[in-house]
Amino acid sequence: MARWGCVTEPLLNFKQAAERLNIPESWLREKVAKRQVPHTRFGKHVRFTEADLAAIIEAGHQPAASSNGLPRRRGIPESRPGPVPPPTPAGTARGRRT
Repeated sequence: MARWGCVTEPLLNFKQAAERLNIPESWLREKVAKRQVPHTRFGKHVRFTEADLAAIIEAGHQPAASSNGLPRRRGIPESRPGPVPPPTPAGTARGRRT
């Protein structure tokens, strides 16, 4: 959309934009008030273009963090050998004499 030209795409209000982004309307209003997301103002009226929504999505995108380029495995412990218990003296069973 050209900023000074004719509007060629639909403009969305807060409710419509929040629904499209699947976020709370209050979150979007807060970010607009702090001027942290792209939007268009017509006096007191705030509207969003498709390009604005795409920019909001792109700004929120965070790639997965990995030190070796592989996806992080969760819930599966690494196969490291644990500490080896000291050998028990002959004739005893774990500190109990028979």
